[in-house]
Amino acid sequence: MARDLIQRAGTQETYPLPVILRLAPWRQVPRQTLKTWIDYQLKAQYGLGQIHIDEIKSRGLILLLDGLDEVSRENRASCVKAINDYCAQEGWVNIVVTCRSGNYADLESSEKGLTIPKKQVITLAPLEAERIAAFLDQLDRVGIDVTHLHSFLENERTPLMTDVILQTYEGKSVDYVKKVQIADVWQNYVARKFEDEK
Repeated sequence: MARDLIQRAGTQETYPLPVILRLAPWRQVPRQTLKTWIDYQLKAQYGLGQIHIDEIKSRGLILLLDGLDEVSRENRASCVKAINDYCAQEGWVNIVVTCRSGNYADLESSEKGLTIPKKQVITLAPLEAERIAAFLDQLDRVGIDVTHLHSFLENERTPLMTDVILQTYEGKSVDYVKKVQIADVWQNYVARKFEDEK
């Protein structure tokens, strides 16, 4: 979705700009609103100065707020309240909030849950084994050898983990991958990203 929104914004000058912001850094601060937090995160995550922030905001933003479930428990209620307050003013348009379904159900059942209209809540289904196999076959056909990852990916059903595993272990030997424990994936992913940047 983010890729499609970015492409559309690149070809249509009047289309709002999609901005992906991780919610994990949210902290409860007196008088903090979602708007002030967004400005701070545009500076912190993207390194933008106030002139650039004002410029892109004048075009309009599509907010992709990622990982509500990753906000610490003690800060989650204030984050939800800030999102609800923002959307009470702006409406539930041009905003996407991602959250694991179990955590979202907990939020929804509490009185401090998001006020998203039910018809706008989307649940992503786990990937089916056949779709993962077809994807791996496509990679094989274009010359990306991932046969050593087939057994590792058999039990993965989320697009994120499938992508992380592929990015982390592409090009690694079969013997290397056999020794990997699922608990090591994120640590190895981060290490691989640092390697790639060198």
